[in-house]
Amino acid sequence: MHVRPAIPNDIPSLAASATATFATYHFLGFLCPGRHSNPSSDTSWWVSTITQRISHPSHVVLSAVSDIGEVIGLAGMVVLDA
Repeated sequence: MHVRPAIPNDIPSLAASATATFATYHFLGFLCPGRHSNPSSDTSWWVSTITQRISHPSHVVLSAVSDIGEVIGLAGMVVLDA
């Protein structure tokens, strides 16, 4: 496994990983109401959020990539500006 900067093609896998990872994180219920009854809305929220961060020059989104090249996780979203 290695970590590299995310690219737009990673977004669906990153969103799926984030959706699964934060499924029980209650604060996200405020940001994405109804996510348990409609999981696709939660995934859509992650797609939008990750897309915005990938395209913003002061953010770095990192993808965890398996040895066979599959994106297997979101390694981080870091804000570089204050």
